Amino acid sequence: DVRLTPEILTALFRSEGGSYGFPLEILSLMWGEFGSEGMRILHPFLMERTVPMKSLCLFGAHMDEEGAKLLAEVLERFPIKNLDVRVNPLGVGGISKMLSAK
Repeated sequence: DVRLTPEILTALFRSEGGSYGFPLEILSLMWGEFGSEGMRILHPFLMERTVPMKSLCLFGAHMDEEGAKLLAEVLERFPIKNLDVRVNPLGVGGISKMLSAK
């Protein structure tokens, strides 16, 4: 059983050259337990995409209000058709920010 640590997320999703270059449309990080620190790592990857995500599963990622606000910034840029953020302590502010994303 491998957990998605911030170090693993960095290796997978942080670009050294400034471009991610792969057209990933579906991403499941279910039970990743990486928290908002992991969302800070994912944020640039999700924001710099040229193809919107069709499905993003962050079920059980331990993402709190800070992470939810970062995800809301992504949703402002690219609506995600299927988004699963169940079992996360998103907080009222985080949920509100996500729901108000255009």
